[in-house]
Amino acid sequence: MKRTVAPWTAPPRCTIRVPGDKSIAHRRVLFAAVADGPCTVKGLPDGADVRASVGLVAALGVSVESVAGGIRLSPPSVLRSPAGLVQCGNSGTTMRIGAALAAHVEGPLSLDGDESLRRRPMGRVLEPLARFGIGHDGARVPLRLTGPARHRAVVDLALPSAQLRSAVWLAGLRVGVELNSPPGARDHTERLLLDAGADLDLEGLRGVLRPSCLAPWAMKVPRDPSSACFWWVAAAITPGAVVHTPDVSLNPFRTGALDVLRSMGAHVEVADGQGLGREPMGHVTVTGPGALVGAHVDGTLALRCLDEIPALAIAMAFAGSPSELRDLAELRVKESDRLAALEELLSGAGIEVEARLDGMSIFGGGPRRAVEIDAGHDHRIAMAAAVLGGGGRGAVVGGAESVASSYPTFWRHLSRWSAAPR
Repeated sequence: MKRTVAPWTAPPRCTIRVPGDKSIAHRRVLFAAVADGPCTVKGLPDGADVRASVGLVAALGVSVESVAGGIRLSPPSVLRSPAGLVQCGNSGTTMRIGAALAAHVEGPLSLDGDESLRRRPMGRVLEPLARFGIGHDGARVPLRLTGPARHRAVVDLALPSAQLRSAVWLAGLRVGVELNSPPGARDHTERLLLDAGADLDLEGLRGVLRPSCLAPWAMKVPRDPSSACFWWVAAAITPGAVVHTPDVSLNPFRTGALDVLRSMGAHVEVADGQGLGREPMGHVTVTGPGALVGAHVDGTLALRCLDEIPALAIAMAFAGSPSELRDLAELRVKESDRLAALEELLSGAGIEVEARLDGMSIFGGGPRRAVEIDAGHDHRIAMAAAVLGGGGRGAVVGGAESVASSYPTFWRHLSRWSAAPR
């Protein structure tokens, strides 16, 4: 499906309530499958990715029922082995963290995904799961795993990956695990485990989890900063525009994009909201400045805004000086090769880009022409193209339906933004 985006002609002022945070939602659904009683999760995003996680736990025997504002997940005493392949769609988080549920299943667990997910690397999660005695018959999707976890494990991760850490904690919940992980990745799972009473000792993102039971929870998911970032950028590239995004996650591993936008000259205001257990939440308002300057993103900052890079690259395209993106090789194995897709998108709009294996230089100056791109299966590239076109010379976005994986109301919100009072 194609969408045509016309340039917005004046600075909007708008409040946009983005969907619930995908990362937090996945974890609260998947870990509910091994809780010691029914869990209620409200504020879930209505995207295909989180629905895939709900479908996975349901296939394992978890009862799922609708309640006001969310769902109630009631796990069985023993998770069952599904009869066939469980579909994870396009959701790498469902696949990688969900694979660790094999630790709690007597027998096989087989997971499949769409064409895009079948190309993504999975060996990185299978190797640490094997430390618990969980078997597999290959590192490509569909994954076929055989549980349960048979013994405690010591796991050293080479990658600073929140998905891998989450899978290790989930696999080790009943048998225990000592986990050593590089710093820098988001800590939603650690916060959830502590809120649920797990016997977990942490020093940064290294720790020891002793065999634990998880107390049932009733939690609301804060709104997604990765989705909100597209509106923060839309405001930042439009002098005088104002966007207010309430109730977003302010987890310190998720606020890197705000730090980048501040460094570029955008006006960012943050007001604390009511926290949700150990997860901080608040309200963010971004006002477009007269001009933006370039930014340098690498190291820990790159990890803190990895999912927001497609949006931030659009802000950099409008900056008056060059920007540097480094330490982002992980973006080459997302739903698409996001670095290659961004290079195509920005170059198509007449913006000079110098690509590298782990990043790129963006020389800014704003779009010189309208752009047309096929985003394929990548929701973040589709939304980035829309913001580039709206703030610049227009865009035609193929693969527009891909936004349904994380942000089904994006196009409606874009119409609201374009028609907002000036």
